[in-house]
Amino acid sequence: MAKKERKTPTIIGDAPISTVEHWMAKAVIFDFDGTLTKPRSTRTTWEAIWESVGYNANDCGLLANRFLKGDITHSQWCQLTLEKFKLKHLSRDGVISVAAGIELLPDFDECMKEIQRLGVPMYIVSGSIWDVITNVLGDSAEYFRRIEANNFGYKPDNTLGAITGTKFDFEGKGDFVKEIAKELNVSPSDILFVGNDINDEHVKAAGARTLLVNPQLTSPSKQSAWDQYIPRMRSLLEILPYVDSAWEERHRAKILAESERARITLKDLNELRLGALSVLGKYRRFSNEDRANLVGLADRIRRPLATKSLTRENFLVYASPGSGKTFFVEELARTLAGTTKFVPIDVSRDKREVCEAKLVEVVNSKQACLCMIDEVDGRKGEDWPYDVIYKNLDLNEQERAPVVFVLIGSTGGTVTKLGEMIRSRYKGTDMVDRILASAQHCAEIPPMGVGDTVCVYASKILEAAEAEQKPIQEVEKFAVYHAVLTYRTPRQIKLLADQAVRRIPMGHTQVLYDHHFESGDNTNKTFRDQHLDVALAFGKQTCRISE
Repeated sequence: MAKKERKTPTIIGDAPISTVEHWMAKAVIFDFDGTLTKPRSTRTTWEAIWESVGYNANDCGLLANRFLKGDITHSQWCQLTLEKFKLKHLSRDGVISVAAGIELLPDFDECMKEIQRLGVPMYIVSGSIWDVITNVLGDSAEYFRRIEANNFGYKPDNTLGAITGTKFDFEGKGDFVKEIAKELNVSPSDILFVGNDINDEHVKAAGARTLLVNPQLTSPSKQSAWDQYIPRMRSLLEILPYVDSAWEERHRAKILAESERARITLKDLNELRLGALSVLGKYRRFSNEDRANLVGLADRIRRPLATKSLTRENFLVYASPGSGKTFFVEELARTLAGTTKFVPIDVSRDKREVCEAKLVEVVNSKQACLCMIDEVDGRKGEDWPYDVIYKNLDLNEQERAPVVFVLIGSTGGTVTKLGEMIRSRYKGTDMVDRILASAQHCAEIPPMGVGDTVCVYASKILEAAEAEQKPIQEVEKFAVYHAVLTYRTPRQIKLLADQAVRRIPMGHTQVLYDHHFESGDNTNKTFRDQHLDVALAFGKQTCRISE
């Protein structure tokens, strides 16, 4: 897949973007509908809900126009809407079904993670509906410190009983900016607001920098509302130069460095035997040092499960995003299958009742038990997780089968900072105090390097070849180079591998660069032209791959 060409950002007014001095936001506040989600040309979320119960979109628009003309207040608007929805018996399930049809913009997660890496807090202030926003975001709601929207209340039969309008809509969005500025002790001018519609036009008056994207019912010509403008934003990554004006320069340098690392890694790599790179089962690392450290961590976790002690045998592990942390522990559990019960808990995904039920499994286990507490730094705004978990961390001190807890998080950058973050939360000190402060019980899983991505690609190619019953033995080096530079996650690499292997004629044993593309797709030429020096250097060289 060729690198997408990014539309040139536009600054409203005469100044070219190159003359703007370096600036980084101290907070980013997003509108939601049409800003973080794919634009819809026909209807808004509110219109979709009206239509879902049998009304016409114009019925929704009539009330909106009355509000905009000042004939009714926001509270009256919500009350009149409630009466209409009650007549049609709108239920929570109906609201959620509308949310199911809304998609986030491409590269949403990658953009959110990049802003997190910059250390910039993020917020959502929207005239949409809380249930819709949180259902569309799912676990991704964790990216935001606060989400403000209209709230629906439901009766015991799950039908709509109340609408509580947000005070932070239209002019109120500017009030939200001021509130966040005061909370962070920054100026409103240090805050970037990203919006797309008429109800976002009041934010600039509060002092924030404003960015208009994919406009609906508003225009960049309204300079009292908008500072900057992206006419057709296809990827959320396009906002990053506005969050940090030096981002593009740093990103180019990063891409060049990654390209060079990939070239050097592949230059003399003529054979890749994945079995020799195994840490645990199919969890592999390319670096000897990383592999040795992780084998040592696996041994330290495995030991107290085989030999009972009467001390706390709990581990705190910082894992870099994308390091395969969950897969690492899952593969360790597979090596212990038959002798050890494995209980995985995901704090960011599992609700309180689910966590409690899984912990009961640990308590009642008659055999050695390995319990993984994944995303232990999740649910930052809730108090219950550590209160539910921490008392169980004493289980191994009892006369019973061995119990080992492995707590894994991705916040802070080091295991020490992860521990500090946990301590800052309710019952967090009780959690951390039940982990021995030693190099034996505190560890880090390093980020995936170029070589690790090569391993993932080769592994997925062989898995796809087995599924398709094709005798794949070699991959073209330039194909591997392309995969490493353009596909970031194991899921993306698997999709690429599956499609490439399906395109290979039966009986052929090589994966070629051209197999990454559909017939007639000229993006293969674009990528080759962008990396012509590497393409010429590699020529038709291949790397033999095997398990």
